[in-house]
Amino acid sequence: MTWAGWYRRTVERRRAPAVVLMYHRFTDASPDPWSLGVSAAHFAEHVALLQRAYRPASLAQLAGEVARRRIPRRTVVVTADDGYRDNLHVAAPVLGAQGVPATFFISTGAIDSPGSFWWDELAALILGDHALPADLPLPTGVRWTGASEASEASWTADRPPSTNRDALYLATWQALFRAGPEAQSAAVAALRASIAGSGSRFPTLTGHEVATLARMPFVEIGAHGRTHRPLDHLDGATVAQEVHGSCADLAHLTGRPVHSFAFPHGAHDAGAFAAVRAAGIRVACTTVEGGVHEATTLHALPRIHVRNWSADRLDDVLRWWLGR
Repeated sequence: MTWAGWYRRTVERRRAPAVVLMYHRFTDASPDPWSLGVSAAHFAEHVALLQRAYRPASLAQLAGEVARRRIPRRTVVVTADDGYRDNLHVAAPVLGAQGVPATFFISTGAIDSPGSFWWDELAALILGDHALPADLPLPTGVRWTGASEASEASWTADRPPSTNRDALYLATWQALFRAGPEAQSAAVAALRASIAGSGSRFPTLTGHEVATLARMPFVEIGAHGRTHRPLDHLDGATVAQEVHGSCADLAHLTGRPVHSFAFPHGAHDAGAFAAVRAAGIRVACTTVEGGVHEATTLHALPRIHVRNWSADRLDDVLRWWLGR
């Protein structure tokens, strides 16, 4: 096979009839080490692009098309993870005005929370422009030199740390990632008591706001666990509580059964898949990057993590996956 033939075959394999987009927050406020934020202006441009040049579809609609093995080309599904308040107040009005459906995956333990998710509070405390004391209450194994230079504002955790503060944040995040919700909350609270800095500016939805969001005609509410802990390597009872519990919480708030789920942090294993199926979930999303084909399993849909891109940049990404 010639190089040109190999390239053409590779591109055709890559191209998919559909992609699922993964958003989180609809603000470009910093710090944002995990690139979770998309500005309101960029999101409005994204939705206009989808309506103009692609085929927006709901997650439930795509699931039916995968099951029938007939997916119309250039299909794009919008999803948003976690349950930030701006999902209702920023994203939903834009989606409604353009008639673009979306699924919002909500971590129910954060509903009505006075604070933010632990990773957001951690970023605000360590990566802000305030001074850090030399003596910090850190998780076991994490070291801090006290060299309190400011973090690089544009640093993201997919790159090597640029400063000692970036390294401190990443090491602390890694230490807390699988620590469990109680340990995470305690660690962040201890740091908050020691650092005279501002808190996170990323509030989560209230129960009333979840119910309001669910009543919108273009919206589907999906579950995202109770405590947003990774579901791989956990015992079966804990996984069941996270999956079934979050579905039950949302059904109680919205008055509707829950048929979709997004694995927190994208982490899953055989036990997590079994719990999702046992909960009656029809479609589950991962964070594995990829397009959706007719043979894609409905309990492990890949998604594309959308960053704070211009509409032109998003169009380039969609064309890469979907073709022209």
